[in-house]
Amino acid sequence: ADRLSATAGAYVTWDGQGKPGVLLAGPLAKLTLALAAQGRDVTAIGGLDAEAGLRSLMVTTGADTGRFADRNPYVADNANTFGQAYSVLALARTKRGVPEEAVRYLLRTQCASGGYRLMPGDGTSCLSDADTTALVVQALLTVPRTPQVADSLARAVGWLLSKQDATTGAFGGTGPTAAVNANSTGLIAQTLAATGQRDQTARAAAWLRSMALTEGRDAGALAYNADALVDARANGVDDVTRDQWRRSTAQAVLGLGVPVFGHIGVRDPAPVEPVVPADPGPKDPGPGGPGPGDPGPGGPDPHGRPVAVASPATIRPGQTVTVNGRGFGPGRPVTAAIT
Repeated sequence: ADRLSATAGAYVTWDGQGKPGVLLAGPLAKLTLALAAQGRDVTAIGGLDAEAGLRSLMVTTGADTGRFADRNPYVADNANTFGQAYSVLALARTKRGVPEEAVRYLLRTQCASGGYRLMPGDGTSCLSDADTTALVVQALLTVPRTPQVADSLARAVGWLLSKQDATTGAFGGTGPTAAVNANSTGLIAQTLAATGQRDQTARAAAWLRSMALTEGRDAGALAYNADALVDARANGVDDVTRDQWRRSTAQAVLGLGVPVFGHIGVRDPAPVEPVVPADPGPKDPGPGGPGPGDPGPGGPDPHGRPVAVASPATIRPGQTVTVNGRGFGPGRPVTAAIT
């Protein structure tokens, strides 16, 4: 917490890059939530009033009223539903609470299927994303359970349950992460536990435990997926793969009994009675097709973002990687960094 406070400016602004005037909604929301959960005064974090800064990023007029948007004069606003959910989670821990407009905007990002979309958009397509839906559910557990919130929770949890892999009990994400993986499974299992879905949570947790290394200096680390586990058993966790293991373990443990973000040190939320969706929505086309925010079956989404997908995602020296891009206009330069 001390380290976060001391380096807050570097995380949420671009001042250190010689680009003043930037304040990033998602990073600021995460910072505020993390330090609020530690009992820190979020109005004075390394010289930054994080709460006031976050509230200042909420749009107050027009169709996007209630949305937390980046303040960035240099590039396009990249704030998304994940950041919106984190903003609600963070402000729920403050004395002033969550603005009603922020909750209403969050509810408007729900797809007809019951899941929630990752990127904002006003097109006719709406591709639900499992990770985003899980975090939105956690955010909605922290606000008053009005009829609208209760209905949204029931449909979102029902949609998540419909996405659980029948064979493994694990979950996948969307687009490049559509296959079952520890990151999605950890976050979703954490959410399902908080909403009272015990059997489904237990199945997901069992799969997560099966992804653990049990021998060697990295014993206890949790693999991103079964392929990563097989590779580590044969080759170890080396400099090529260590970052993936670090990230997958950090999120996988969420599904092994960690309280939901908004209720750490507070109280347990009331359970949710899920409603199974009659229509699960558009089928996720996986790595080769549209991802969150890309044009879907219903038509183009004007807020779509270019996407580049590497296959395989992790390579070793001497191997070949293919990068497929979509959504890039003619003549647009693309820079790819492979590590």
